Amino acid sequence: MAKTVIITSSSSVNEHPSFEQLSNYVFKQLPVETKMEVEAHLKVCSKCRTITEGIQTYRKATGATQMSMETYLQAFGQQQEQLIDKHYANASQKQAKGHPISGQFGIAKGKRHKWCYPIAAMLIGCMMILFSLQFFNFQRSPVVLAEKQLKESFYTPLVIRGMGIDTIAEQVWTQAVLAYKRHDFKAAVSYIEWLDNHYELNDEQRYFRALSHLYFPERDMITAIDQLEVLSQNSARFGEQSKWFLSLAYVLEDKKHIAQPLLEEMVADHSWKHEEAAQLLDLVKVKNKKR
Repeated sequence: MAKTVIITSSSSVNEHPSFEQLSNYVFKQLPVETKMEVEAHLKVCSKCRTITEGIQTYRKATGATQMSMETYLQAFGQQQEQLIDKHYANASQKQAKGHPISGQFGIAKGKRHKWCYPIAAMLIGCMMILFSLQFFNFQRSPVVLAEKQLKESFYTPLVIRGMGIDTIAEQVWTQAVLAYKRHDFKAAVSYIEWLDNHYELNDEQRYFRALSHLYFPERDMITAIDQLEVLSQNSARFGEQSKWFLSLAYVLEDKKHIAQPLLEEMVADHSWKHEEAAQLLDLVKVKNKKR
């Protein structure tokens, strides 16, 4: 049998106080004689001082009037637990089975952290719920939907219509359309701007130029909106299409209050892309109500 390590008046300074005595020492609940013996032991035992410092930290942080072993282990973790197990390896509190000091404090192995797992599971569940809500809100963003619809609405002509003028202009226009098709929007804009400086552009060329500004990675949104506004009001052939892309541009430019009436008009008229417009309109209305 290991000898008892509860300090008494005849105890040696080398005998370790029990955890309960160290706790009572910190919380000033020891008799004077025992207190003096604990203080003498702390002067020569760094391990007991470490345990005492942990209890003092807990007292200052919480204002508690007592600290149990279970609370200590939960507060200071596995490293301190291993220290205490080793520290009291030969003490009377250690038993053949169970926690090393379970005889005094009734803490069995496997139960000392019985609340940790449910709490951890609850925290993980809350984090997953918050993440799901964030992801849901992200998916319900009108800007995200507008980006998706912009990609899906990419306009590609089946044929390249000629300008009916000289060969050089025809070649430049052909190169502009080919650049647009391969998503080289910077080159497409350059070709069409050259045509604009030398000839009068038709509606299709203005339409291509506006879309190239809209699809260009470094979007020139102001130019795209200006050109699409003109086309939506004046072009018989590209008016409906221009209104749709204009609505997307306003949403992407965070001008949803301007996009809303355009989308409402498209839905009411059953115009081109009216079903997609209805989906986007629902999200835009929600955002505009929160303004």
